Amino acid sequence: MTVTKNNEKYLAPALLKGLEVLELLSSKNTPINLQTICDELKMSKNQLFRTVVTLYSRGYIEKYPGDTYMITSKLFNLGIKTPSKLSLLEVANPIMKEVTDLAKQSCHLAIRSGIQMVITHRVESTHFISLAISVGYRKNLTKSSSGLVLLANLNEEEQANIIQSIASIDTSLDIAELKQQLAKIKVDGHVVNQNFFLKYITDISVPLCKIENPDAIATLTVPYIDKRLPGISVNDTLDILKNAAKKIEKQL
Repeated sequence: MTVTKNNEKYLAPALLKGLEVLELLSSKNTPINLQTICDELKMSKNQLFRTVVTLYSRGYIEKYPGDTYMITSKLFNLGIKTPSKLSLLEVANPIMKEVTDLAKQSCHLAIRSGIQMVITHRVESTHFISLAISVGYRKNLTKSSSGLVLLANLNEEEQANIIQSIASIDTSLDIAELKQQLAKIKVDGHVVNQNFFLKYITDISVPLCKIENPDAIATLTVPYIDKRLPGISVNDTLDILKNAAKKIEKQL
């Protein structure tokens, strides 16, 4: 039997529904509820329920307050494991190890998933004191240094849409102040910020971009711990991180 794209009679209806749900959720910047999915895909709730439960149990979508759902980065993680081309992780991993050896600090890689950033890879420092962020950890783009770098390095239209989506669920967000901050990050080409949640941690983050596309596909970040010991400074670490980003980008 020859497989072609036109063999519609052989399509699996349940799988097709699952793919339609994923495609819809991937186009949304904020979580949406079941009724919205039903309306846009013209499905009944009975048809949709099993599909959503299955996707949720397999980690392809995440549940949020108000029985709303959003796609996760699992499809991305599967895609970057494709052996047909050198993946981002394959390129980044040895270079991230160099960063941890030189800076004596841990390092992690983050991507954007809707209005959030997600940690997809980490390399821990061999130094006896270090901070390692769990793979899979996610936070709104405006609530992390990695997220701010990702947001700053998007085209204006997409950035504006995401900011509006975040503002719709975070009424405390000062959009004017955020835009000024993003503009500075874009000009500087990096972020050096006090960690949003931990004292004595300085986040140092730089974007990773393909040569043919100025939008950031990921960020490289060091959660820098001031160890009060002779060693590598924040500025030294920033230089190490920028050099690492250049090495990765040349191979993408």
